[in-house]
Amino acid sequence: MQVEVHRPDEPDTVLATATWQAGGVVIEAEDPTVRERVERVFRHTPVVVDDAAYRRSGTRGEVVLQPGEGTNIEPGKPPTPASRWSAERADRVKQATYLP
Repeated sequence: MQVEVHRPDEPDTVLATATWQAGGVVIEAEDPTVRERVERVFRHTPVVVDDAAYRRSGTRGEVVLQPGEGTNIEPGKPPTPASRWSAERADRVKQATYLP
């Protein structure tokens, strides 16, 4: 997926692009200030998940996964508590779940 960033009064002029790749988002812009501002929009941020698959057995409510955290979910077992994943592990999961 790719997003193009334009000024409202100049819809034909592309200021920056954000392209999703297996390793994350790649921002391209000629102006470093524009690139920096667009990067802030696509920064890593915590995710709130309200899905029973991510909760310990017998609990309810939301779970907050911070950037770089993950959990293991195996059939027939409760999910493990969220923990920091290595960059290599996160990359393997991103690649395994990447949709072109």
